[in-house]
Amino acid sequence: MKRFYARCFILILLVLGNTVFVRGTPAPEVPSIPISTQNYFVESPESTPDHPIFLYRIPHGFVVFEKGKVTYQFIKSISAIQDLLLPVGYLIPESFNVINYCASFKDNLQDHKLCGLVPNGGITNYILSNTAQQNKITNSNFKELLYKDLYPGIDLKYYTMNGQLKYDFILHPKAEIKNIKLSFEGFPKLNLTQANEFTGGGKDFSFVDKMPESFQKINDQKLLIDVVYKHCNDKEITFEAGSYDKNFDLVIDPALIFSTFVGGNDDDFEYTGGMSKDNSGNIYVTGRTLSSNFPVTPGVVQISYGGGLDCFVFKLDPSGSTLLYSTYVGGSNVDAGYTTSVDPITSEVVVAGTTGSSNFPVTVGAYQTSYGGGVYDGFVFKLNATGSAFVFSSLFGNTANDLFASVVVDNTGIIWAVGQSNNTFIITPGAYQTTYGRGPGMLLLRKLAVMEIRC
Repeated sequence: MKRFYARCFILILLVLGNTVFVRGTPAPEVPSIPISTQNYFVESPESTPDHPIFLYRIPHGFVVFEKGKVTYQFIKSISAIQDLLLPVGYLIPESFNVINYCASFKDNLQDHKLCGLVPNGGITNYILSNTAQQNKITNSNFKELLYKDLYPGIDLKYYTMNGQLKYDFILHPKAEIKNIKLSFEGFPKLNLTQANEFTGGGKDFSFVDKMPESFQKINDQKLLIDVVYKHCNDKEITFEAGSYDKNFDLVIDPALIFSTFVGGNDDDFEYTGGMSKDNSGNIYVTGRTLSSNFPVTPGVVQISYGGGLDCFVFKLDPSGSTLLYSTYVGGSNVDAGYTTSVDPITSEVVVAGTTGSSNFPVTVGAYQTSYGGGVYDGFVFKLNATGSAFVFSSLFGNTANDLFASVVVDNTGIIWAVGQSNNTFIITPGAYQTTYGRGPGMLLLRKLAVMEIRC
């Protein structure tokens, strides 16, 4: 059985940075409380010398550190979230809705150590009181966590900086960077952006790892080294380095920008390509939702669930801690946002996807304001910076099944949308291909439709 970590106790006592946990009869549900991260690592009471386990608290869940892997655990149930203040390391009841994402260290063929570094002066006391005789476990809280000799000559260190969880790979002299391989379970396909940022996540969780800042310190000078992410396959990544001196330590320092949880009480999903960011670092996400209580913010273009599947769009600040706006966009049928791109001039997000709703919201004067009549039409819309109004919203389609799978706004503000259609699409005179190409027999081959949109 997988280990899930939560708390079930009747008393919490916080004194001068030290924490006491009492485990006993499950407590009744408590009122809604703010959830914040802790900036330290604590050893679980289930930890043993052969199997050390450390916990780090994040909003709506934990990061669980064990030898050979790191697991992100998110508790989706609201009542469970309300009942979580700090991790203790006990089994979460089956009634809790827990989502797991795991990063394991691929091809790690040697034994390694996992230990806490730099005590922060605080302690965590676990008082086990399921029986008449109480047992007390006292563990120190640590500022840093170290995987020692994770790979030959390579350490991995976790720590916090400015409220963000960070990690460094430290390659000691003669170590080989090609030995580092990270394998991800529970994630959809990983994405490597043009800026060499590593993104991933699922329908409830997303993250961004910035391009590593890598360096060597030689003769008291910090020398920047060119290190980038490299895909091994859809589930694995490694690093690739330019020229550097293997006689000195090399530090690879990615930044986990954020990990967060956005969703309602039903199925919420973000597609690969549905996330982008503006020049200020704000993050934009689109997808589709079945949740009638998907979190929306006041004053946005659509605060109510339209029915069927609705497209959603939300904007987060660079830290991922503040929802700047969140809105539904959809009619009474199926609506899904597949892709986003941010206008570099106005910092307004453009969203493209597909809809089966004849009442999908469009704007006056848009290219196509009436549903084309097929099973699905493509759509493209642009929101203002606060999500309170459409800059424009238009359908694109006719009697075929049409969708847009990718959209890009270039440096002049022109929007390029790429998608597919299974019949005659909207074609302009003089285009490269003006007729739909069919395959042999009854097979219909869907052809790419490329559009340039000016607004």
